[in-house]
Amino acid sequence: MDIENLVSNINSLCDSEGKNSMRRAAELKEQVKAADSICGAISTRLRQISTNINKDATPEQQLGFVLEQMGTLDQALRAEPTNLRMQFARSQADHDTWARANKLVTELIETLHRKEEKVAQLAEKITSGELDPNARRKPGQRPESLKNVRAAQKILKEEP
Repeated sequence: MDIENLVSNINSLCDSEGKNSMRRAAELKEQVKAADSICGAISTRLRQISTNINKDATPEQQLGFVLEQMGTLDQALRAEPTNLRMQFARSQADHDTWARANKLVTELIETLHRKEEKVAQLAEKITSGELDPNARRKPGQRPESLKNVRAAQKILKEEP
């Protein structure tokens, strides 16, 4: 009995640690992707700076150019997190918009199905004689919607 509990505990521990490891691996993969992107952009920019230095200029002019380019690189690096946050926010907003649209369309389809079922039920009641659309109703009896009754009669007229 104790061995079975021990095996069960070890299995559940392995499962939970395996899931945690997979989650950590996914997070690290995303971090590596981000680092690759940033490092690649910095490397490209530094190569552009080194190739654009005027070899015939004085050392002061070259230093001024490098400092100016480093300032531009610094601004771009500081702006990048904000740009990524904005892209993420836009992506999240798009996702939310599509989710709401999907929900609305689903609700609309369900509403249309309910209306079609109601009309089909009314057509069946008219056919079976359970409902006479031209008869007077008893006091307190809730009448069927005239719109639904007409739609049911139209269906009955179209059927051969």
